[in-house]
Amino acid sequence: MPKRKSQAEHDAMVKQIATFLRSNKYRSIRADVAGFAAPEKIPFLNGTGFHPDVSAQGKRLNLFEVETADSIFDEHSRDEWTTFSRFADNNDAVFWIVVPTGSKTAADIRLMELELDARILEL
Repeated sequence: MPKRKSQAEHDAMVKQIATFLRSNKYRSIRADVAGFAAPEKIPFLNGTGFHPDVSAQGKRLNLFEVETADSIFDEHSRDEWTTFSRFADNNDAVFWIVVPTGSKTAADIRLMELELDARILEL
């Protein structure tokens, strides 16, 4: 993943999600942060794929992709969102986009532009 200006904010949000999931008895928690195993790659149509920032098993598999205000409209984010949304639709999973407080509207707009389905969580 390309480094963003707000990498520290991104990493703190990833840790916050993983810690929350652990304290709420989710299983098989994987996160792209120290102290957790890395999430498994979700395949993309052309044979490549992406790793979500966090994955966890609740009643269903949950995939979390953390965005900061400066990454919501990136091409890389578009490709990840498309991959994770389609995977979730085809595998009875839930795809979450996690954004900082105040960025939900921008994430909603981007989802509509891309015609994708995801739940948005503000942290």
